[in-house]
Amino acid sequence: WGSVPVVCLELFLHLLGFWINSVYCWIHLNRQNDPTKAQVVTVNPHVQNSKVQICQVKRAMFGLQQANQKSEKEKEVTFFDFWHTRYIYDEDAGQFKRLTFDPEFEFSFHTKNSGYGKEATVESALKKWGPNEFRFSKPDFLPMLGQQMLAPFFVFQLFCVALWCLDEYWYYCLFTLVMLVLFECTVVKQRLRNLDTLRGMGHKPQSIMAQRGGRWVQVSEQM
Repeated sequence: WGSVPVVCLELFLHLLGFWINSVYCWIHLNRQNDPTKAQVVTVNPHVQNSKVQICQVKRAMFGLQQANQKSEKEKEVTFFDFWHTRYIYDEDAGQFKRLTFDPEFEFSFHTKNSGYGKEATVESALKKWGPNEFRFSKPDFLPMLGQQMLAPFFVFQLFCVALWCLDEYWYYCLFTLVMLVLFECTVVKQRLRNLDTLRGMGHKPQSIMAQRGGRWVQVSEQM
C-alpha cells in the first residue's frame, strides 16, 4: 500500500500536464537556448483567457529579404506557425519575428515587377508565405473522446464513481459510469457535426489571373 500515494501523485502530475501546458513543458521538455536546434516552442499570447500554446518548430529553404536590399537570398529558415501567422527566427536580433511584406518599396517596383518567372520561384514563395487558404483539421472520434474524458470535471466524476463503488450498491455506480460515457460520446458526435457544418460553409477556391514571368495566367487563388 505504500506505493499507492506515489502512483496517485504521478497520475495527478500527468493530468496536470494534460490540462496545463506550462506543467507539461516542465515535466517533459528540456530548455534549448538555440532556437535553430529546438523542436517546439511555447507561445504565451497576450490575449485574455488564452493559455500557453506549444507550436512545432519547422525548418525550410526559402528566400528572405536582406537588410537594405530589395533582392532575396535563399537560406534555411527556422520558423513556426501560430494562429495562421508565421514567425521566423531572426539570427541578428536573436528572436522570432512575424513574417510581413515590406511596404517600403517604391511604386515603380510594383509596376516593373513581372511576377514569379520560374516554377522553382513559385514553390519557394509557397514555402515562405504558405497557401492562401484558411483550413482546420477535423479530429477523429476516439482522440476527441479521450480529450473529453480527460477534462477536469469528468475526472472528478470518475473519482466520485470510484468512491461509490466501495458501497454495496456498486452496480448503480457502474450504471452511472456507463451513462457518463454515453453522454460524452453524444457531445463528441455533436462537436464533429458542428465541424462538418463549418467546413461545408467554407469558401471554395476560385481561379484568378496572376502575372507569371511577364504573362497573365489563370491560377488558383490559393497559389
